[in-house]
Amino acid sequence: MNRLTALRASMTEAGIDFLVLSGKEDILYLSGFYGSRALSLITLDFALLCVDFRYTEQAARQASGWEIIGSSGELFFRLKDMMSAAGTDRLYFDPAGMGYLDYTELAEALPGCELLPSAQMIRKLRAVKDSGEVELIIQAQRLAEASYVDIINRGLCDHSEKRLAADIDCAMIQGGADKPAFDTIVLAGPRSSMPHAIAGENSVGWNDNVLIDWGARRKYYNSDTTRTLFCGKMDTRLNKIYDIVLQAQIMALEAAVPGIPCRDLDRIAREYISNMGYGDNFGHGLGHGVGLEIHELPILNPSSREILQPGMVITIEPGIYLPDIGGVRIEDLVLITENGSKNLTGLSKERIIM
Repeated sequence: MNRLTALRASMTEAGIDFLVLSGKEDILYLSGFYGSRALSLITLDFALLCVDFRYTEQAARQASGWEIIGSSGELFFRLKDMMSAAGTDRLYFDPAGMGYLDYTELAEALPGCELLPSAQMIRKLRAVKDSGEVELIIQAQRLAEASYVDIINRGLCDHSEKRLAADIDCAMIQGGADKPAFDTIVLAGPRSSMPHAIAGENSVGWNDNVLIDWGARRKYYNSDTTRTLFCGKMDTRLNKIYDIVLQAQIMALEAAVPGIPCRDLDRIAREYISNMGYGDNFGHGLGHGVGLEIHELPILNPSSREILQPGMVITIEPGIYLPDIGGVRIEDLVLITENGSKNLTGLSKERIIM
C-alpha cells in the first residue's frame, strides 16, 4: 500500500473527504517535495500541491503524479468548487502541521466553511518506517558516529563548547551528511546539568565532564545520539549517576519490544532512577521517535498513549542532572523489530576518560 492510499484509508475511516496540509515533513512524506512553504489538498480522488514560483520546477520534478498549483488562490478556488460539488462545507486540517498564518489564510478564503482539526493521521503513518527509511536513518547514524570518533580522537580539553560543536557539524557534512539534524549540543562541567542548553564560549576544563548530543541528516532522515565523557579525574557524584543512567538505559533497551506501551517503557527507567534517589533529577521523557523530524511519534513519557510497533525508530535516553555539578545522559537509537529491537547505535557506552 503506498502512502497516499494508506492516508486515504485513514481518511475514509474517519469520515474525512477533504484534508489540507501545510506541514513540510508531512508533504515530503506523501509527495516527495520539500520546500520552505507549501499547501496540499488531499481528497479521496485528487492530490494537489500548491507552491509558489520559487518551487514550481522543483515540485514538478519531485512530486511525480501530483497536480501542481502555482498559487494558494487557485488552490482555494478549486477547493471551493470541489466542496460545492460534493455538497459539503466541512474541511479538515492537520493541527500538528499547520501554523496560525496558514489557518487564517484558509479561513479567510473559505468563509462559511467549517474548519475542523483532524487526528494526526500522517504522523501516525510516519511513525512506522519502511526499509528504505530505516536505511537512511542508519546512514545518518553512521555519519554522526564517525564525526564523534574523529572529534574525541583530537581531544576535548581547552576547546570551547561552540568550537567542538562546529567541528562535529563540519565532520558530519564533510563525511556526507546533508546537515546536522539539530543544533549540536556540547556542554561542559556544571553546564551539563541543563539538558538542552546551547553550546557556549566557555572551554572544556580539566576534570570537566562533557555531554554531547548530536545527529546527522541524510536525504531528509535524521539520527540522534548522546554520550557523556570525562576529562581528567571524574567527580564521584557524576561517576555514581553514570552507572545509574547506564543501568536504567539497559533495562529500557531490554524491554523495548513490540506491543509495550511507551509509558510503560518510560516507567521502567524512571522507577529505577527514582529508587536510586534521583527521580527529581530526571525531568524529561525517556525518548521519542526519529525520522523526517528529530522529534516525532511515538513519544516515550509518562503520559504517552502510543504502543511500540515494528518499524518504529526511537531514542532511549535517560538522564540525571545535578544543578551546579553536571549531568549525565546516554542515548541510543533503536529500531523496533517483529520480535524485539535492534540497537542502531554502534558507539560504546563504557566510560571514556580523556
